Amino acid sequence: MALPAGSMIYTFVRMVTRRTFPGPVRIYVDGVALIQSLLQAGLIIDMTITVIPILPGSGIPLFGELEADIQLAHQETTAYEFGFVQTRYQVP
Repeated sequence: MALPAGSMIYTFVRMVTRRTFPGPVRIYVDGVALIQSLLQAGLIIDMTITVIPILPGSGIPLFGELEADIQLAHQETTAYEFGFVQTRYQVP
């Protein structure tokens, strides 16, 4: 997917890829629009999803609409005493 020049995601990707240190970079991202754009551009290699044990009466989808399904490969799951569950997935 080509990123439109001048867009928020284009600027973000340019900032990350212009880093001055060697090796891969690991960053935390949040927000439906940003995650959708990064997934569609193939820039996310893994993700951690945290589940909080609350069932809201309404809300918005976790990732919104994507162009196609993305099959994730399970890496690990950790359950915490206070109820949170974190699952890490590899993104192909």
